[in-house]
Amino acid sequence: MYDRLVLVWYWIGLNTLDLLTTHAGFQRGLVEANVIPRWLIQHYGVSGMYAWKMVFMLLFAGLIVLLSRHYHHAWLALRLSNLALALGILANVALIVHTGL
Repeated sequence: MYDRLVLVWYWIGLNTLDLLTTHAGFQRGLVEANVIPRWLIQHYGVSGMYAWKMVFMLLFAGLIVLLSRHYHHAWLALRLSNLALALGILANVALIVHTGL
């Protein structure tokens, strides 16, 4: 159980880091590369995209916890999502460093 709780906290922490690095990128004039957040920014502004991201983060984590009661492979989805987020954060940091901290 402990390792699963750690996965959820990683998910929350990685999403927070993604928001922070995305915000830092915006401050340096970078644009959102992901289609869905870019659409949200165009229609609801940056604050709307941040709000959507926070809601999605909590709903996805909750969905994994609920689904895991019947489908033990649900935790694999969270592990893969954490990996994808970590790669996205690394890409954000690389772009920020490239544009000059």
